[in-house]
Amino acid sequence: MAKPKNMPPAWAPNAKPTAKGWADPKTGEILVSQRGLLTEADPVPAPEPAPEPVVLTEEPAAPAPVVEEEPAIEPAPKPKRRRTTKKKVAAKPAETE
Repeated sequence: MAKPKNMPPAWAPNAKPTAKGWADPKTGEILVSQRGLLTEADPVPAPEPAPEPVVLTEEPAAPAPVVEEEPAIEPAPKPKRRRTTKKKVAAKPAETE
């Protein structure tokens, strides 16, 4: 007997249906990929309300004065020396008399 489409997996009964499949409510991780769980006829969960803005009671401090410094001109770096390979010299044959 097939399990109804709208039932969460047996090993995760607290899973929530999403458009991509069954998701963990704490982490949002997709546990079972399944299309068509939420259709346009299904109610979409309302987003959580935004937190209330923080109201500052103190006046902000005056900004520090901007001091423009002239950029330091650095000399151009020296070009790197190319590594050269050592010339291979054939060994002289040993002289035997």
